[in-house]
Amino acid sequence: MLRRAPQKREDREAQAAEARKEQARIRAVQQAAEDQKAKRAETDRMRDKEENTQAWIEAVTGETFQGKTFHESLKNGVLLCK
Repeated sequence: MLRRAPQKREDREAQAAEARKEQARIRAVQQAAEDQKAKRAETDRMRDKEENTQAWIEAVTGETFQGKTFHESLKNGVLLCK
């Protein structure tokens, strides 16, 4: 039976440091994925709010949005003043 030579303290510390770095990288990747998922969910919520608001404004004013985007349609304020 072969015996392994005892690991030097420096080797163990180096391995532990590498393991901590790898764990930190994994946590960073996981956090980035969670952040991206949250951002997509927020974008979806904002899109829903814009669509609901647009429908309400069009119902109240009787006019449709003319701009390509929600912001573009409202930025001059004319539709909001009606």
